[in-house]
Amino acid sequence: MQTILSINATAEIHGGADRFFHALNALQASHGERVVTLTARPRNAPLPDDPSIRRRYFESAFDKTGPVASLWNAAHIFKNAGFSRTLADVIASEKPAIAHVHNIYHRIPYDLVKVLKSRKVRIVWWLHDYKWICPNHQLFTSDEVCTRCKDGRYGHAVCHRCQNGSLAQSLIIAAFSRFIRWRGYSAFVDAFIAPSQACARMFADFGFQASKIRVLPHFNYLPESSAAPERPADLPDRYAVYVGRLERNKGILPMIEAFGSLKYPLIIAGKGNLEDAARRICTEKGYANIRFIGHQGTHALNAYYAHCAFSVVPSLWHEIFGLSVLESYAHGKPVVASRIGALPETVEDGKSGLLCTAGDVADLVDKCRRIIDAPAVLKTMGDHGRALLACRFSAEGYWERLAALHNELMR
Repeated sequence: MQTILSINATAEIHGGADRFFHALNALQASHGERVVTLTARPRNAPLPDDPSIRRRYFESAFDKTGPVASLWNAAHIFKNAGFSRTLADVIASEKPAIAHVHNIYHRIPYDLVKVLKSRKVRIVWWLHDYKWICPNHQLFTSDEVCTRCKDGRYGHAVCHRCQNGSLAQSLIIAAFSRFIRWRGYSAFVDAFIAPSQACARMFADFGFQASKIRVLPHFNYLPESSAAPERPADLPDRYAVYVGRLERNKGILPMIEAFGSLKYPLIIAGKGNLEDAARRICTEKGYANIRFIGHQGTHALNAYYAHCAFSVVPSLWHEIFGLSVLESYAHGKPVVASRIGALPETVEDGKSGLLCTAGDVADLVDKCRRIIDAPAVLKTMGDHGRALLACRFSAEGYWERLAALHNELMR
């Protein structure tokens, strides 16, 4: 039995990447691996105790606010001696053979790869976003897909104020991207896991060593029970559901416009920077058919998926994977998704759902109406989605391929 050190910026769940972090840790533990997680200490309620996973924490330097704290935080993006000492202590006491690195955001310095490598720990890094090649990690700015910073031309991030429209923040992220490129941190990583072919192609196109990139699509589980979860209160008989962050790159505004036109009930589960604006638009335009329910736990989300007619993934950016597609399939529900990024790899157009042009409100309306007006199609597409999940995105298949990678790295 070998020890896996699994690293993520947070132990709390803020999005699909965080959910996957916990799901993968549980999968490894179920196959007899000793899993040790290293995350920032939870700020909210403590996580449920899981005896099969040992949890270690570092003290985040980013919880304080104010001008002085902001300067301190900016410096810690580049170098954090406190985290490096914690990581070294964890390695010395837990003796991991392999480290899995997930989303580290700005809370963990990329220097962690040098600490791991100096102690002969193999490094596998999951590409949950584009931070290695894009200062704002999205390849999306000014409401459009963007690859201006290709070949290290990070000045574009400053010119276009790619980080929250702030010149100061954009200067910092541009300098940071220049820093990690100059330091050559990617050379320390043994393997990068791309969840989709589209993601792998994008990184290779930006100059990443193709031989280090392994394509390993995410996984999900079919429900253990055939009985549907209890129906949430006050739901319409038929509705669509969106689950994810409320950000511009996720296509929230075109989706709201489309469902405002359709007058079909839409449940929006999630939080993000665009939430207030989205709610205001619905109020001003009288879109009473659109309901916001905020961030939901896994059990609650399963209930909303189980009783919906279909789900919507209207992304505008090059989606890395789209875990909500698999979550929809798990409950036998088809998906209407944008034809961009990894989504054409997970949604089989006309079989497990329908694809539309990203950002095209009229096309989104048309594809949703085609499903709404054909209830028999819902069942056929939903069944196909479940079959796809079972054969292409199963947990056991994922484990077999990951175990093979582990063996290769240890040799």
